[in-house]
Amino acid sequence: MEMVSSYCHLGHVITNSLDDEPDIMNRQNSFIGQVNTMMCFFDKLSFDVKIRLFHSYCTSYYGCTNCLNSVPSGGGAFVDC
Repeated sequence: MEMVSSYCHLGHVITNSLDDEPDIMNRQNSFIGQVNTMMCFFDKLSFDVKIRLFHSYCTSYYGCTNCLNSVPSGGGAFVDC
């Protein structure tokens, strides 16, 4: 059996030290990518339409049990889902 320091299981990054930071950073980078893609494709639409598209495309709370407050950089709004 091969030993690894981290692996992805069901979309979550699991490390051998059971640290949540790599998983949170992965989710954060995915979110930023979704927002950038949405803004690129729907740049010419009105602000109200962009807000609705943001809620549709970029806010997925599936598997959001990881807390953003545990990131050393601080700024998260989710405490518990």
